[in-house]
Amino acid sequence: MRVETSYSSISINLISVSLLFYVVAAFVDNKLLYVAKDVIFVFILFMMLFKYYPVSVWGVVGMFAFINTYALILSHRDIDFIFYILSLREFLFYPVTGILLGYHLSKYNKFEKYFFRFIFIALLLTVLYLIFFPYDSFGPTFRLTSFWDREHEPAIIAGVFLLWVSFSNYDRKYMILAMLVCVSILLLSASRSVFLAIFIPIFLLQVKNMSIYKILLSMFFIAVFLSLYPYITLSGRGVDHNIDLRVAQYVLALTSLYDHNFLGLGSDQYGVVGSLSKEYCIHGQCTTTMDSSLLKYTVNYGVFFIIPFIVFLYKIFLYFFKIERNIEKKVFSILVFSLVIGATTGKLGAFPLNFILYMIFGLFIYHFQFSYTKKERF
Repeated sequence: MRVETSYSSISINLISVSLLFYVVAAFVDNKLLYVAKDVIFVFILFMMLFKYYPVSVWGVVGMFAFINTYALILSHRDIDFIFYILSLREFLFYPVTGILLGYHLSKYNKFEKYFFRFIFIALLLTVLYLIFFPYDSFGPTFRLTSFWDREHEPAIIAGVFLLWVSFSNYDRKYMILAMLVCVSILLLSASRSVFLAIFIPIFLLQVKNMSIYKILLSMFFIAVFLSLYPYITLSGRGVDHNIDLRVAQYVLALTSLYDHNFLGLGSDQYGVVGSLSKEYCIHGQCTTTMDSSLLKYTVNYGVFFIIPFIVFLYKIFLYFFKIERNIEKKVFSILVFSLVIGATTGKLGAFPLNFILYMIFGLFIYHFQFSYTKKERF
């Protein structure tokens, strides 16, 4: 038991150190330092592969391996190895690492402690960088990025932290301070997707105990917030900003799925990597990226992504009706949070949300296996 705890502690400490490479990369303006983070995760994956996992975990891992192998078959005639290798990192390497580590921590009852340590350090570094380098912490549209690439990342960290402490039994003063910090980051980053991703799981968890009056009142306050949104953020963007471009991508995606009979394109047909750009066109519509990770995976992997994803949603639906404890509320809220972000942005496959999602996914598998299949509590 002591050895397993040591492995867990080493893993989380290394992951926390990886955040420092992002800070230094922003300070010296050299994103090649991000590679150090991937090296750290390779070491963690190597450690995790030698642990014991049940068939259910290996089944999920095998599914990711199969989907990526299928994508290679689809792409073999015109494969671009750089884009394919990056797709392996996004949809195989990080999912497998996160799931195995999340399950391992859950098995030894260390998940809550170490996961909170990671998101706390991420939030703390984000705030400290903002304090010490305020002029470098905002992009050209006056949205907070801190040391991250885009404004979504600090907002995602703040959103996950806000959800986590909302369903925790921390001291009231600490809760108020944490929420004020998180809300401040959310307003400075002006990420509409994160606001939506926070509201939906909280609303779903509360609606079972709400009267019609309270539901309508909640809807009213949301409507007021949306109308005031451009005036309470520095960016001044309306809620409907760039909606037309996103709709155009949805139309392109549906056209592509229809033309390819839901079999998918493969994983290297379009993308942007540094100065490299690969454009995908169909019927006069072109794109180099998708502003929705879930849409991208659907277009790339077709039915072999769609079917497991529907099963996953069904499992979350079953989980929702069994929720009793705070840890279960945390799992559900962050899974839903991640899915909303994945539906509305391309950040589901990017660090740190990919690591957050798949670690929670590993915990979700553990919960579902032991709490809802065998009816055991842990």
